[in-house]
Amino acid sequence: DGEHGDRFLNRTLAREVVLSRLALCCVELELVSVTPGEGPLRLRTRLDPDLERVLAALGLPDPAVEITTPPLYDGVLQKPSKAWRQRAARRAELALGTARTPELRPPQPATEQQPGPCVLCGAPAQPFHAEPGRHWRSCPDCGLVQLEPEQQLNAAAAEQRLRLHRNSGADAGYRDWLRPLAEALARRLPPGAAGVDLGCGPEPVLVELLRAAGLTARGWDPLFHPAEPPTPGQAWLSACEVFEHLPRPREELERWNDWLAPGGWLALSTGLLETDAAFPGWSYARDPAHVCVARPRTLEWLAERFGWCLEREGRVILFHKSAQGNYDSTQSHRGTEK
Repeated sequence: DGEHGDRFLNRTLAREVVLSRLALCCVELELVSVTPGEGPLRLRTRLDPDLERVLAALGLPDPAVEITTPPLYDGVLQKPSKAWRQRAARRAELALGTARTPELRPPQPATEQQPGPCVLCGAPAQPFHAEPGRHWRSCPDCGLVQLEPEQQLNAAAAEQRLRLHRNSGADAGYRDWLRPLAEALARRLPPGAAGVDLGCGPEPVLVELLRAAGLTARGWDPLFHPAEPPTPGQAWLSACEVFEHLPRPREELERWNDWLAPGGWLALSTGLLETDAAFPGWSYARDPAHVCVARPRTLEWLAERFGWCLEREGRVILFHKSAQGNYDSTQSHRGTEK
């Protein structure tokens, strides 16, 4: 409930349960007739699919399970992923008080791991954690956690992995998950401000949402939409679930900075490593196509490096480029969270 609800819980539900509205649905309505002899008019419908899947995942009864009338729902939802069902089951256990506290274990580097240059700041990145076929380093300066370069997928394998993603505009839950990024940008820009969604994928759903929010938007993706790459002077750039795929993030971010006009905004959405002990079991780091993971201090390092002002709005990360346009790595620009 955006008006009276708890902000932390609202953000958690929107992010993990993909539910960004009140969990309200009228499944039965009975109208008593004023005409003598006429029986009541009874209207019944099923729950909306997004509420059905929440109840199913939590193991709670569906009050309209026996109703055969189609739900009054405008949209098509995909089957929830295994990871989503696991998270929902975990939340149900926590709510019922039956959950066991997971045993967090610190990351374990491999004995043969060696330090190497950080792909973001160049400092010596130290051995961090090792699993079969995937050894990670951690940079003590910028905080970036990065996969050993020789263990990263080659271009063909990475493309094959990305083509497995099914991010459809027909999935209302996926649109709700993207919408906060579009709205965060729209609140900071004048109507019609032009920009590009980087890494938009085969179906540029975020572009559609950005346009609906009043911005002039187009998508660009080196794999799916390679034509017309961005040019300097963009009022804004967005990159949703892109940062973690960058094998050379510093070079890529320098390009993005060149494309941004002075005073422009860069909006990111990427998983952040808040606690090192969570890394060994973190599904985000186990995605074969993910090669780097940011910590919160990585965001501060980026703001200092490029002279950007950092803001965080829920899971949306926003960088505001200086109106002067040029960055000075000696300046300090500490992030603020809104």
